[in-house]
Amino acid sequence: MKVKDVSARKPRRHAILVQLPLLLALVAFWLVLWGHVDVISVVTGIIFSVIIVEVFYLPAVDLSGRINLWWTLVFFVKFLYRLVSASLIVAWLAFRPAKPPLGSVVSVQLRTRSDFVLTLTAEVNMLIPGSMVVEVDRMHSVLYLHVLDASTDEAVESVKALALDVEEGLALALGTRDDLWRVNRDRVRRGLGPIGQSPAQKKHEGIRDKQFAHDMPVFIEGAAGSRSTAPEGNK
Repeated sequence: MKVKDVSARKPRRHAILVQLPLLLALVAFWLVLWGHVDVISVVTGIIFSVIIVEVFYLPAVDLSGRINLWWTLVFFVKFLYRLVSASLIVAWLAFRPAKPPLGSVVSVQLRTRSDFVLTLTAEVNMLIPGSMVVEVDRMHSVLYLHVLDASTDEAVESVKALALDVEEGLALALGTRDDLWRVNRDRVRRGLGPIGQSPAQKKHEGIRDKQFAHDMPVFIEGAAGSRSTAPEGNK
């Protein structure tokens, strides 16, 4: 008697579950393009969504698996405030009786190593008027933002601070405990207090701090006298 291999189906089922949010988003986008909802538009939306996911396959982005409703609400309120204030600033720059503002490309080194947080941080900065993401260095978690008005060092630092604050808000709301640990390690380095310090988070950060202290990059003396070190971002 043949025994069915149930374990072979698990990766396929897992892939379908991971891609389900993308499929639903594509179907919703298809319905928006049609402008109405009926049987034909829904069926064709599902068919084309499945074709797009299967033909233009991309590696699945690992989600954090957690969501903090309070910090999500805080992030949404802060985002609305930034959206309104940035819109007013852009409108003033457009109508003020002065020369056009000086645009600049600003690089922002993020702390997290999550594709999920990196993507959301880039998208949020794209939605805020006056800034646009021109390039993303995924390997090193660096965003390159084209900013409408960044003629002074203070303005550049303000842009970086805003992008890092967006990353912190997303790490609190949707990030993993390791994302928060990386953010807090940078905050402590800059003389700021840690955020999101629940008992579980404190325990996780204590473990990661010990691991980081044990795995600190060490200089290795090469045969020709050269030295090399392991990059911090790989931890």
